[in-house]
Amino acid sequence: MLRLVDTVHETSGLPWWVAIGAYTALARLVLLPIALNGSHQQAKMQAIRGELAPLQARVQQSGGTDAHAAAQMHALYEKYGVNPMRMIAMPLMQLPVFMSFFLGLRRLVDAFPQAHEGGAYWFVDLGAQDTTYILPVASGLSALLLVRISVPDPTTGMSLAEASQAVMMKNVLSGVTLVSLPVACTMPSSVL
Repeated sequence: MLRLVDTVHETSGLPWWVAIGAYTALARLVLLPIALNGSHQQAKMQAIRGELAPLQARVQQSGGTDAHAAAQMHALYEKYGVNPMRMIAMPLMQLPVFMSFFLGLRRLVDAFPQAHEGGAYWFVDLGAQDTTYILPVASGLSALLLVRISVPDPTTGMSLAEASQAVMMKNVLSGVTLVSLPVACTMPSSVL
């Protein structure tokens, strides 16, 4: 990732901080079709929830041995064009890409010392922490907003237990995002 960001910086003449943002936007754009497909699969799954729940309960009660119920679930998936594995494709594909960004950008100034002066405004040194805390707070709030928007709320047709689980999931992920804010404060500006 560092080499790719450096290539954007060198070929375009953009400052380091803009090259990082441009390459991040490009990576997001490339991964967008996968994200949209995952959202589409999730919407389809929600639409068949009423038909799927009794079959899932039968499979679970049998300890996975009810082959007839499992076959019915598979037929239901095929009928509506749902593939549960596609819903997890986005996180699985994003993980190595953005871990590479994270790990690479943490050592940006080690690999490219000129990046020490590649920032702007109040974050001139991309290897230093943002002592104003503007970047970590902005990063944390944007992550929190993303969680609040992307994690689904309870929908009609959900049982009370499923609705409670959906609310709990949203709250837990929001809490984890807020708890990660102190960690973000220790990151170099290049990462944020």
